[in-house]
Order: sequence, then C-alpha cells, then structure tokens
Amino acid sequence: MNCEDIEIEDLEGEQLDVAEAIGIDAYRELITIFPGSFIYIAKPETVLREKRNKRILEEYLNGTSVRALAARYQLSESTIRVIMNEERRKEHNNDPGSKHRSNPGDPDCTGRSVRRPAARRRAST
Repeated sequence: MNCEDIEIEDLEGEQLDVAEAIGIDAYRELITIFPGSFIYIAKPETVLREKRNKRILEEYLNGTSVRALAARYQLSESTIRVIMNEERRKEHNNDPGSKHRSNPGDPDCTGRSVRRPAARRRAST
C-alpha cells in the first residue's frame, strides 16, 4: 500500500480534520513529506507579525507618532518602541556596509550596551 491508497474514509480525528481542510491530495503529499512528524501550525498573527513590525517602523519613519501607532495596532507605546528598535537593529545588521553588529543588550543600535553590571557581593566579615 502507498499514500495513493489513503481515502478520506480511512482517517479520523485531527488527521480527518486536516484532510478535510486542505483536501485529500494535499494531505497525501503532506504525509509523504512529513511522515510521523509533529507539525506546529502557527496562528495567522504570528505569521504576519514580521510584516506588521516592518510596517510600524515604516509608518513611524513617515511621521506617524508612537501614540498613533499604538492605537492603530492596539499595542502599548513601549511595545511600539521595542518593535521599532528591533526592526532598526535588523536593518542595520543586514546592511553589508555596516561594521557594527548589535547584540541582544543593544536595543537602540548605537553600540552602547544597556546591560547592567552584576551587583557586587559584600565581603563577609
């Protein structure tokens, strides 16, 4: 037997749900490519987050205020700032002429680390 022998009537549970959603031919192809695998299906907002974040930076650079962006995208102003800094860092890191490479502690692409030094221990007496 091979995948071509699988019919919709042979399936149940999530397998049936998937086959009904994408069609039996696509289901057969899916199980041929990913046999026995667990596949995570992302939420639409997760898939579209990267596009949204680029749009936020673009709108900001075109003059839209942080407050207006927060209202439009239903995010806090601080989240909008984090997104803009991350997008700037990505653009900066992808620039082949850039010598600077940001690190996770460098949210504003200036080369200044915002990591705080570890607290000093008191000497025991």
